Amino acid sequence: MLKLIKWELSRSLVSFAVIFALICLSLILFSFELNNSISQDWFSLINYSLLGMCFWALFVLIVITIIKTFGKFLFGEMGHLLFCLPISLDKILLAKLFSCIILIGSSVVIVLNGLLLTVGVVENSISDTYLFLFDLIFSLTGGDSVWSWNLNVICQMVAILTFVMLVLSILNVLHCHTFKFIVGVAMFIGINVLYNFIRGLAISLFYKTINQFHLIEYVVDSVVALIFAVGAYFLTRYIIFRFLELE
Repeated sequence: MLKLIKWELSRSLVSFAVIFALICLSLILFSFELNNSISQDWFSLINYSLLGMCFWALFVLIVITIIKTFGKFLFGEMGHLLFCLPISLDKILLAKLFSCIILIGSSVVIVLNGLLLTVGVVENSISDTYLFLFDLIFSLTGGDSVWSWNLNVICQMVAILTFVMLVLSILNVLHCHTFKFIVGVAMFIGINVLYNFIRGLAISLFYKTINQFHLIEYVVDSVVALIFAVGAYFLTRYIIFRFLELE
């Protein structure tokens, strides 16, 4: 499966490398802004515009990559190639899932560290910048719940990816071509509404008996997200196994 993951990542490597290079350039310009090296209004406008466009471009690239990974590259011509190989369906789906997780995780780590290093270099205190971030996370998550918060973030990301995979598999089965994007978004929103409804019920139920709200919220959130993620995965697997339609 590692070869499949590398193959999935290789398709997007160049695009992400270009975006990360532009982000590095915009952060260098941003450091001049923070250091007041150049105090021209036109420079500030270009600087903030470039930084904002880079972050927006990275977000759009992630979304497009996820949709292509679970859509075009699963049910299109790439799907013909994959399903003709002596590889199990689980390895194919999990490789796509893990590759998306790696892309999202690495993007967050690179951007966050880039911002922290930029501010730290300008302030001549990189360690204090990281400590400020850690203190902020501890204060927002209730201190002892920070690890539960990290787990919750990962579970939420996995759940969202499996929801996208499920929606695209259903659209393939339904042969939906007219208003495909609108139908897909509506289905995705519907799944999330159901998820948030059950999540809210579960949190309110446990909160009545336990006072550690932050810890329980993150733990229950993680459990519900995992249940939905596993359910969406196996439902997707069943749909592909029984009703696969390659375009």
